[in-house]
Amino acid sequence: MLVCDPPPSLAVDEITALTATFTWGSVPNAVGYRIEYGKAGFTPGFGFVKNTTDTTFTLTGLKQDTQYDLYLRTECDGEVSDPLGPVTFQTLVLCTAVDPGTLATLALTDSSAVLDWAVPLDARSFQLEYGPQGFPLGFGRQIENFEPLDTLFDLNACVSYDVWVKNICGQDSISAPAGPLTFTTPFDPGPLGDTCFYTLTLESVSANGWNGAELQLDIDGQIQSFTMAVGAFTQDFEVGIPENAFVKVVYVSGFFNLDNSFRITDPAGNLIFSSGPPPEEGQVFDFVACTTCNPPLDAFLYDINATNAEVRWVPYPQSSGNYLLEFGPLGFRRGTGSTLTVPQGSTKAQLQGLQENTWYDLYIARSCSADTSKFFGPLSFKTIRLNDLGVFAITTPVEGEKCEYENEVVTVTLANYGQNPQTLFNYFYAVNKVKAAIPVPSDGLFTNVLGNDSLFSIEFETTYNFSTPGYYIIEAWTEFEDDTNPHNDSARYDFV
Repeated sequence: MLVCDPPPSLAVDEITALTATFTWGSVPNAVGYRIEYGKAGFTPGFGFVKNTTDTTFTLTGLKQDTQYDLYLRTECDGEVSDPLGPVTFQTLVLCTAVDPGTLATLALTDSSAVLDWAVPLDARSFQLEYGPQGFPLGFGRQIENFEPLDTLFDLNACVSYDVWVKNICGQDSISAPAGPLTFTTPFDPGPLGDTCFYTLTLESVSANGWNGAELQLDIDGQIQSFTMAVGAFTQDFEVGIPENAFVKVVYVSGFFNLDNSFRITDPAGNLIFSSGPPPEEGQVFDFVACTTCNPPLDAFLYDINATNAEVRWVPYPQSSGNYLLEFGPLGFRRGTGSTLTVPQGSTKAQLQGLQENTWYDLYIARSCSADTSKFFGPLSFKTIRLNDLGVFAITTPVEGEKCEYENEVVTVTLANYGQNPQTLFNYFYAVNKVKAAIPVPSDGLFTNVLGNDSLFSIEFETTYNFSTPGYYIIEAWTEFEDDTNPHNDSARYDFV
């Protein structure tokens, strides 16, 4: 009989003012782990308890500048190990956060921004994190010792950025992030030329007008507004715009948008953008007027793997020239990334040489005979992992269906979240924290091939007696040595 041993190791990975993350060595016959913590010196049995099937865990809701003790136990088939610990740790001091209302840009160019904010009294230095608008905090580009009135360099033209600022008030003491400060770098397509004419078509399904909504064209900083009056289903506006003017299209919401839609047609009669009903809100599109060298109208990532990704795009009508693609780590400066040239006529490409579990930005332009178009992008995306397995769901038994037999079948759906096909891995289940006696390899060993981004439903040959009325917790999980993401290995199903 296997002994229920405590984990062989326990380490502190990261401590903040309000959280602490731990990892530990796995125990082969464990069905879970029990974490108990409290202020330093607390008596075991009277602390806060957390349970997990992973070998890493983040405690949240801690108090700043406080010392804690933590104990860890292994949960096996119907028994619990002796505790490992205590591990004593102290949370950091939570510095005063920067007032987000004071974050500002004092100057902008197509590649830089001068930033400013009010300095908290306890500040010693600041940490800056930035990236394309909407980037996931923690994955952006970080700059240490960035001060108010410093200049942020290495930006790209015509890109909206988010900036977050943390106050560092002492060694290992940092504030919550303040932000985001959002700004857009300018873009200069060149000197203005002759006027050409675009057609805006505004539509209302009910002919009740646009109910206070507006379509705005920001033409090099000059705003023109358009709306619909009551009584018409469609209304056209012809708008003269100088060649090389940079135009931003903005939809301003009204009090009833479900009937509204619009489309934009270029001087050659090509439909270049449409939205609704109802339209997207805010800035929804931009373009350089009257030019014959145009980037794609739209682009999207079609298939993202660990080391490669496929991108597809919608070409600008009646345009010619090869496509220029550039990609690199999130927030990279154009001109420093990996490049790819795609012949005209193609509308997709494979990005190769990517790193697993990494965020990237992608830009696309068109190379014409005389010049290069404005870049479309960035498209931000994250690669998946090479090896990432788990139990997606437990599908039988089903709550509400009577268990007529003592030998009920447990069925699970296995998932391959990673790039590599997988085979010869173990999968198990436990009921009410007691691991089922699964005789590997005759049961619990997957011998088929689970392909990339696929699911597979499979029954355990080892059944369970659910005939006794009561509350049941079924947990199922995979075990695979090369799996680099333990957070999605397991699934749980509760039923009566």
